[in-house]
Amino acid sequence: MTNKHNEFLTIEVEGSAVGSGRIGIIALRDLITEFYKLVERTGLKLADYEESSRSGRRPKEIEEYIAIDMVRFDHGSTKTVLGFQKRSYSEGGLFGPEADFGNKIYKTALLGLSDVQEPRKPTPDYIDYGILEAVGKFGSVFAKGINQIDITLNDITNRLHVKYTPRGYEEVKKRIGKFETALIPEETKDMDISGRLLMVDFKKEGDFKCKVYPPVGEPVECIFDETKSDEIKTNLRSFVRITGLPERITPYGKITGIHIKKITPLEAKGLLIFPDFWSSLSLKELADMQGVKPVHDMSLLIGKWPGDADDDFE
Repeated sequence: MTNKHNEFLTIEVEGSAVGSGRIGIIALRDLITEFYKLVERTGLKLADYEESSRSGRRPKEIEEYIAIDMVRFDHGSTKTVLGFQKRSYSEGGLFGPEADFGNKIYKTALLGLSDVQEPRKPTPDYIDYGILEAVGKFGSVFAKGINQIDITLNDITNRLHVKYTPRGYEEVKKRIGKFETALIPEETKDMDISGRLLMVDFKKEGDFKCKVYPPVGEPVECIFDETKSDEIKTNLRSFVRITGLPERITPYGKITGIHIKKITPLEAKGLLIFPDFWSSLSLKELADMQGVKPVHDMSLLIGKWPGDADDDFE
């Protein structure tokens, strides 16, 4: 067994999904995946990438700096303990400034994780939306039977210990909400979202919620008050057009929340432009809907098909 005192990183977890040397596989998967994503995004910001959540393949050097292997799966009386050591890709390993930068990434990620759980502390400047989002997803394991995460970093120069708790996770979610709200320009105008109205939640007085599922893309959460309750109930599971003011916008322009001002039932007014998105239509029905007629004279296509590759003839 690996000597635990030589480990670079140790993660200890407690909760209903955890026993003496056991942990639910889903909780373990998400725990490791989301923590690694937090470290990776921190590394990208420290390497001066504009957005930590940029899409595409990650730079190889960042992967080398933060690569670790799990070398211990152990237990305490009520805990499961995971031990990790750094991996060296290049011949002879990473030494000097390169090794130091890898340590700095982990140290910065853990210090940031600690800071964003404290209500009185400001969000560090280097933490962008992508990093904060990663901290939030890392905290999602608290809904999978984990109630505390203890992380210890055995750096060359010192030992850093950070806890992540459900209480801290609630503070993180507040910061994410404020971050998204702050992204909405003052001149933002009302917008429309069309789709099927589902998943109504009347639990929180004065802050009722529902979701609108558009034909394409992810559902949008909608917030409404008591005055819209009857309309929501009437149109539940129907196609509607929601008009309102965006309440949350991600840095990538994605609307994640809208406050309802007006509800227009599309089916009742004959405005529905996607009635059969969720049902199967025959080719004849689709052609009739779009006014497509058979071509009897093939000469009509001369000079038009196949045409240029980018002429949108199709």
